[in-house]
Amino acid sequence: GTSGSIGALTSATVTPSAGKKVEIFVGNDRDSAAAVENSPFAGETDISAYKTNTYFRSKLKAVPPIGGGGTVMPNDNVTNNVTEKTTTADITTTSGTDGNATATVDKITADKIVDKAVTNESKEVIIDATTSKADAKAAEIKLPAETVKALVEKTSADIIFKTDTAEVVFDQKAAEAIAEKTTTGTVSIIVEKVKEDDTQVQVKLKVLTENGSITDFKGGSVKVTVALPAALKDKEVVCVYIDEKGNYTKVAGTKNADGTYTFNTGHFSAYAIMTAEEADKVIKAQEKAKNDKLKAGVKATTIKASSSAKKKSITIKWKKSYGYKVDYFQVFRSTKKNSGFGKKPFFTTKAGWKTYSNTKKLKKGKRYYYKIRAYKIIEGKKIFSSWSNKANRIAK
Repeated sequence: GTSGSIGALTSATVTPSAGKKVEIFVGNDRDSAAAVENSPFAGETDISAYKTNTYFRSKLKAVPPIGGGGTVMPNDNVTNNVTEKTTTADITTTSGTDGNATATVDKITADKIVDKAVTNESKEVIIDATTSKADAKAAEIKLPAETVKALVEKTSADIIFKTDTAEVVFDQKAAEAIAEKTTTGTVSIIVEKVKEDDTQVQVKLKVLTENGSITDFKGGSVKVTVALPAALKDKEVVCVYIDEKGNYTKVAGTKNADGTYTFNTGHFSAYAIMTAEEADKVIKAQEKAKNDKLKAGVKATTIKASSSAKKKSITIKWKKSYGYKVDYFQVFRSTKKNSGFGKKPFFTTKAGWKTYSNTKKLKKGKRYYYKIRAYKIIEGKKIFSSWSNKANRIAK
């Protein structure tokens, strides 16, 4: 076929030979170029209308003979690149009015992918389900589970899924995690853009199998590349992981020169690429809310104390209410029931202690009172629980 850069080519005409059609692909580069609307063209085709694109290529397709007879070789949708060691499958994608795109890798295509990847010793298997308009908000690619298993067992290739929403690259270990989960039925790779505005783009990533969803790739890595909204291309952006409770955690990533953002993950969930300023604002607010809740919980923690005595020793035991962890317990002592405890603890335990034996500074026949409180260090400050009841014993 014909190929070239539109920037260097002011005009060109592609003329098919007899019995052929011309299919025109345009895009940002060779890998992302997609068939234009109404392609293939049966007659002479002027591509000057597509000069706004940075790259084009064309390929000839056989036209079925009129009136029957003869043999026509179908266009192969699975091709190898011997130099780059890649196997690429162009998959037909259906887009709905709701902005969702779906693509299914049929059995014939799936078998060709495996066979060609093995023959080519491919390092990458690319399943291209992009649409001509490249505007789908969500994409689902279905392929046989046995295909994933075969690629893991017979090749060392990463598996790449290209959609309008994002490009998702599973390394071998991540693909193994999928293959281990299921060997029958289909595997669905779902990439959904759930939010996009001037401050962020949010995507939700899923892998569904007949045995349920897969979120953890057992040490494997998945590389995700998302196109940034125009408003974010000139701003400092970061990636955040959004857990089931809506909490944000920053994830390492890279802003690319072509206006996309790439991050790696070993866990599928929701992610957002957003301005660093907005991310810091949200994380700070969430951290404050978390600490405020923790402080309130520690302050509301109750302690029940009891005591026992034996010769030259008084033992204090206590039990903390369930809910919030604390760092230390402070034991205060007095010879008076309602005063004399002072501001400095008589003894401070290490974390996890639930008893204290007082063996020093005891006078036989004298009654001693003990009270306990716990504390946790939050934001560099000691946050105290409520006081326990007063436990008392006469020294023996």
